[in-house]
Amino acid sequence: MAKLQTDSPFSRLIVRAFFLTSSTPVHSIIDLSLLLGDIVSFWIVEPAPGVDLEGLEVARECLMDVFNLILLLLMMVQKLMPKTDALIDMFSSLEQSEHHKIKSDIGQIGASVDVPSSSSSPNFVHGNSSDASKSPVNYVFLLAIFLSHATTVSPLKRNCDFPAIFNFGDSNSDTGGFSAVFYPPTPPYGETFFHMPAKRFSDGRLLIDFIAKGLGLPFLDSYLDSLGTNFNHGANFATAGSTIILPNSIIPKGGFSPFYLELQYLQFTQFKSRSELLREQGGIIGSLMPNKEYFQEALYTFDIGQNDLAEGFFSNMTVEEVNASVPGIVNKFSTNVKEIYSLGARSFWIHNTGPIGCLPYILSNFPSARKDGAGCAMPYNEVAQYFNVKLKEAVVELRKEFPLATFTYVDIYSVKYSLFAEPQKHGFELPLVSCCGYGGEYNYNNNDICGSTIMVNGTEVFIGSCKNPSVRVVWDGIHYTEAANKFIFGQIRNGSFSDPPVPLNMAC
Repeated sequence: MAKLQTDSPFSRLIVRAFFLTSSTPVHSIIDLSLLLGDIVSFWIVEPAPGVDLEGLEVARECLMDVFNLILLLLMMVQKLMPKTDALIDMFSSLEQSEHHKIKSDIGQIGASVDVPSSSSSPNFVHGNSSDASKSPVNYVFLLAIFLSHATTVSPLKRNCDFPAIFNFGDSNSDTGGFSAVFYPPTPPYGETFFHMPAKRFSDGRLLIDFIAKGLGLPFLDSYLDSLGTNFNHGANFATAGSTIILPNSIIPKGGFSPFYLELQYLQFTQFKSRSELLREQGGIIGSLMPNKEYFQEALYTFDIGQNDLAEGFFSNMTVEEVNASVPGIVNKFSTNVKEIYSLGARSFWIHNTGPIGCLPYILSNFPSARKDGAGCAMPYNEVAQYFNVKLKEAVVELRKEFPLATFTYVDIYSVKYSLFAEPQKHGFELPLVSCCGYGGEYNYNNNDICGSTIMVNGTEVFIGSCKNPSVRVVWDGIHYTEAANKFIFGQIRNGSFSDPPVPLNMAC
């Protein structure tokens, strides 16, 4: 259920309703307009799943348009209706609790405009007003102040119309980087949606694919992929195995990508400068590059950090030692975000890390770990939760340092964990068991991975997909199925798991 605000905005609704019952007919029209506008504006504080925020915004704007029209008509006939002066008085004093804010706004423009003092109260019936307040200039100014205030108190915003996405991350959002540099996934990867391997570590689409689709944009091509790529609406710098800090174990000798976040930022720097040059030169190649203004208008998405924790776990660090490394990891993330901001980025959509302790590759490698009610490894999830706490703190600090930018923190952890804690509720089954894998309680081991061929009792066995990936959560022991990714997107797109609680298409 949606939650009603009980702070000052809600209190104003009560005041509106009171005035509505005690006003003259003309005033009742105004009070009713205000009341309806505020109800729509303040109704949703934490949008519930499925709420049509765009519809609410349209309704609110329609009400405000009606209200604005009434005000303009009253101003036009002010000389014929002396009582109109009282209405202007009423508007200027309507928000007594915010008198100092309005006075401050007026002070920035000039002291020539007279503002009612906080001690004065409007005469709602007789309309007694000062001579100064009858000035046409003052009427217009007070109206402008009031309307600007009335139309900005709502938490709802217009669609951002992001023209592009620039993504940074690991295999959870890699759409071809790892495949271009090292080796591509083999069947059955991609079988659900693409019906063939599609450079993604899933049976189909990733969360970033659903994000792009939700914004009306095409799937992102990888910056590292030079064949048949189109960067007109953004680029993807994520690669499977990527970390925030430089990993100690790098492919081919280790299991992590050399393209950690700092290198992804450097790649973005080159991409930005070179694409602007190619655009200026024109031609076919130039037409495949983003417009210059897109770099400031785009949405910048981040989904990275899981591998930083995993590297610690698999390098014989204790849980406590991995925990101790988290602040340094998050500080490095903040540094990279600031660097990307310096290149013009202004809208940031930042995912926290998921419940790593629920994934088969953790459960099978650390079988003695304490389990929670969902069967997940508690110590490993606790590290992920601590990472998320520090990440959210970092996002708060980024907002303070860069007030002209928008930083949206998205609680991916909670959405993903719900798939393991209540799978049947969401239409899933066997959440801790890999759909594509082989061996053991979790259908996973490090040597016999999805898509490989192994010998079992002298017979070659291809490790393929489970019968119905559409009801499974985990694809290959590490990554999520398309069905899970689709569910996750459905939960986060309206802002229910975001801080601040804004929908994806309004996160600017």
